[in-house]
Amino acid sequence: MSNQPTQFEVRSETEGPRGWTFDVQFADERGVRTIELRLDWTDYDHWSHGSLTPSDVAVGALKCAAALVGAPEIPARLDASILRRLAPGFDEHIGAYLSRTR
Repeated sequence: MSNQPTQFEVRSETEGPRGWTFDVQFADERGVRTIELRLDWTDYDHWSHGSLTPSDVAVGALKCAAALVGAPEIPARLDASILRRLAPGFDEHIGAYLSRTR
């Protein structure tokens, strides 16, 4: 895993009936990749309490996952809640991260 923080860029955001879908681009050891991340309303509310934009929460979730398990381990398509199973301590990590960005 690289010591450099991964830069994630939201390329598109689509709102749906249960939340949002983001296409997020970043570069890692595999080259430039795109992730499709779904963020449910409940996860958004749980992590941000409505104080940040959905795209800020989505990027924060990916940054925290990259810090905990490495960007190459993040699947190409996922729901944000999967990050809880992928990265132990994820809820605490994202809570601390988002509180610093408010």
